[in-house]
Amino acid sequence: MSYFEVTSDIIRVVGDESIEDEINACYILFDNEIAIIDSGTPKTPRKDILDCIEEYGRKAEDVAYILTSHEHYDHFGAHAWLKKKTKAKIVAHQKAVETLQNPKKLITDHYMLGKGDKFMLSFYGSPTDRLQACTVDQIVEEGDTISFGSTDLEVIWTGGHSAGHVFYYEPRSKAIFIGDEALMYPGDSYKYYIDFTGDATRRLKALKGLMNINWKILCPIHDEAYMQTDGREMLRMAIDGHNQWNQTIVDVLNEHGKEMSTGKLARETEERMGISWGSQMSRLIDHSTTYMHLLSLKKAGKVEGRGAYDKARWKLSAEALLEEFDSEFAI
Repeated sequence: MSYFEVTSDIIRVVGDESIEDEINACYILFDNEIAIIDSGTPKTPRKDILDCIEEYGRKAEDVAYILTSHEHYDHFGAHAWLKKKTKAKIVAHQKAVETLQNPKKLITDHYMLGKGDKFMLSFYGSPTDRLQACTVDQIVEEGDTISFGSTDLEVIWTGGHSAGHVFYYEPRSKAIFIGDEALMYPGDSYKYYIDFTGDATRRLKALKGLMNINWKILCPIHDEAYMQTDGREMLRMAIDGHNQWNQTIVDVLNEHGKEMSTGKLARETEERMGISWGSQMSRLIDHSTTYMHLLSLKKAGKVEGRGAYDKARWKLSAEALLEEFDSEFAI
């Protein structure tokens, strides 16, 4: 078992199983009652979570809540198993509920696979095949509070990485649990990932919003907890990376000089940014991050697109071309 004390009351438990070598973890918050934030995949770190609780002299029955940062495979994979062991209430944002109650929605709504990818996954299997549906006992929205013992967790809806993504902020220790909305570990493509239910504009709003919240401990799921100074530096890097994605899309379209398909544009953008999703996950997430950035740029009037997802064709808008002209010949 691998676990790390963030504070005496906040423990990060790390499991062994991963997707594409991504660290699999959750947080346990101790008070008179206990709350667990995320549960990992269907296999790990579920047993480690209960072993950690026992090692700290507590019982599974002390767990009051199993909280969901968002509706992805490696965050609610053991919810159903843990609920049977603890009798705790499962909590999720209202936009995550349908996926937790019907995990097949990960394939139909979050990943939007093509026919070829669906065939390959049906033949070889998908990481989502082992997911168990779970009943959500308490639905939360922006501004709600989850209370257990003397601990209050404030819910902040972000909806960038996925539609049902939330932060949980604990004002006493000033710890904020940020799920996957702001992954920081260097050189890993997944820190940029946005699924098809997410929103690139909301992702940037969430990253910038974190800079304005009075936290002292920044707690992502797949990375270690950061103290204030280091955490803010990592957030600045995350914001720069997000903006770089937008700029790279604009640069590719500008250099190409005519319409580009979603796939071709995404491949060139990702190549320039050094993005590699890995063989297993590439079939699941495809080019969703580039596509969600394109939708954000379209709303901002920077690009024009016609057609849906893989059939779409993209070009710079007249406004963006004018801005390029103005900057090139500015005095």
